[in-house]
Amino acid sequence: MAYLNRIPKIGSNWTTYELLAYNIKVSLESPLDFFGYDPDNANTLLDTLDPHLVSDSLDQDRANLSLQTSRFLNHLDYASSVNVGKETSPEDFLRELLLVTEYEEHGLYLRSSQSIPLGIYGMQYSVRANVCLVKHYTILLLVVQASLNEDPEPAMIAAAIGAFQSNNRERENAGLPRLDEMVIPCITMTGTRPAFYKVPVSDALSTAVLTAQYPYTPMNVIGCCVPPRRAPEGMESPVYRKKVLEHLVAFRPLAMSLWQKFLV
Repeated sequence: MAYLNRIPKIGSNWTTYELLAYNIKVSLESPLDFFGYDPDNANTLLDTLDPHLVSDSLDQDRANLSLQTSRFLNHLDYASSVNVGKETSPEDFLRELLLVTEYEEHGLYLRSSQSIPLGIYGMQYSVRANVCLVKHYTILLLVVQASLNEDPEPAMIAAAIGAFQSNNRERENAGLPRLDEMVIPCITMTGTRPAFYKVPVSDALSTAVLTAQYPYTPMNVIGCCVPPRRAPEGMESPVYRKKVLEHLVAFRPLAMSLWQKFLV
C-alpha cells in the first residue's frame, strides 16, 4: 500500500487505514502458540486470587467480601452495565483488573490516561493510552487500549510506536545505546473482552512514521484473543471471567520477558 497518503494525525485517531499505510499486519494465534501452553488447562494460575473475585455473579451481595474483591466487582459491574446510558471511561476498571492480577509491583506503576508522544512526519503528536505500566515514571513497559464499539488495535499500535520512541529517548538520557527493536507487550479491551499482543516496533518502522514513508518490511503483530461463548458476553459471566483472569495471569510473565530486554 505504498501509494496511500500518510496523513499525520494523533495516534488515538488511527484506524486500519494507518495500518495499511505503514505496512502493519496483525495475525491471531491460539493460546497454545501464543503463550506456549493453554492457560485454560493450567489449573494453578488463579490459586492466589480470591475465589469470590473469580466466581461470584454480579448480583450477589458483596457486604462480606474483602475490600479488594468488592471494589473489583463494583468496577466490573459498572463497566459491564448496559444501563449506564452513555459511554464511560474504562480506566478505573482496567487499572483494577491489572491490580488484582498483580501487574503492579515495587518500582512499577499503573498510570491511567497516559499521553504518549508520537513523532509523525517531523511533528510531535501524541496517543492517549487508557492504562500503561511504567518504571521510574518514564519507561513504558505495557500499553492497554480500550474501546466500547470501535477497533482498539490501531490506537494500541500507535501507542506502542510512541512507547518505542519514548523508551529510546530515555535510554539515550541514561547513556545507554538505542535499540533497533522493542517488542512492546499490549492489551486491548473491547467492552470487557480482552486480547493480548506482542508488538515488534523497529527503528525502521519508527523512522517511516517520523518521515511519513512506506516501510517495505512489514511489522507483524501477533495477538491472542479470549473468545466468549456468545458474542455479547463479557466478564460479567463468571465462566468467561475465569478464562480472562487465567489469560491475564499467563500474560504477565510473558510480558515481563519482553520488557526486560528494554528496561533502563
